[in-house]
Amino acid sequence: MSNKLIKGPQQNSNDIVINDGSRVYNIKNQRGELMRKFTFVPSDIGVSDRYKHAVKVFEELQSQLENSTDVSDETMAEIKKKMVDEIDYAFDANVLESFFNITGPFTLLSNGEFFVVNIFEALRSVIEKETGVRLEKAKSRASKYTQKYHK
Repeated sequence: MSNKLIKGPQQNSNDIVINDGSRVYNIKNQRGELMRKFTFVPSDIGVSDRYKHAVKVFEELQSQLENSTDVSDETMAEIKKKMVDEIDYAFDANVLESFFNITGPFTLLSNGEFFVVNIFEALRSVIEKETGVRLEKAKSRASKYTQKYHK
């Protein structure tokens, strides 16, 4: 019997190794210094809807912060926790460990935006890029098998 089907690194007989679609991204600052790593599945079919929901929640929280004259430390901690939970849910990953150990989500940057906005924008572009690439691969693979029926 041939072993041609057995590929990849050897594994323990008690391990189940699967391709979960996850990718590891380096988080670098504007000077190119590695800050952290972030692992998530950018082609997850539900990430787009969860992302949109997290953006909506962020906008509500941002409005709450902007319209409040006095935000207590306790209220700020609750808002931060809610935002982190929403982003973790959106990307099905530990965003707190990857991004918010660098600085808090509502840290104001020199351009006047919150730090969390940079995260949303960076991850949005990754999702769009990765989903488009993977959709193209799926289309070409499917057309390879179906082209003989399109005559």
